[in-house]
Amino acid sequence: MTTSRGETELTPAEYEKLACDARVATDDGPNKSTIPPSTRRRVLAHDQHRCQAPGCPHTRFLEIHHITPRSQGGTNAEENLTTLCSACHQRAHDKQKTARGKNYHVGDKPKGIDSEGS
Repeated sequence: MTTSRGETELTPAEYEKLACDARVATDDGPNKSTIPPSTRRRVLAHDQHRCQAPGCPHTRFLEIHHITPRSQGGTNAEENLTTLCSACHQRAHDKQKTARGKNYHVGDKPKGIDSEGS
């Protein structure tokens, strides 16, 4: 990966986290989100704009996490997405600790999200 400081290698966990809630630069137009903005808004609203890891009070630095990673066939369907703060999102990808939401464990499908996002 090229950064402002030159080339750097990414671990598989870092790559997965970046791919989870990324904006992709394009040569021919504006950057594009890998998760449609309307889907992102519905997931954040469903999760009350809070990190879904247990005991985590964060309402800032929120990212959308794919419960089943895209690299393993996961999609951008709302039932496969949850809200995590940046730190909990990194832990979920590092697998240092299981991040748990109020209705599920990261890795399980969350309960209570329907096609309307409620």
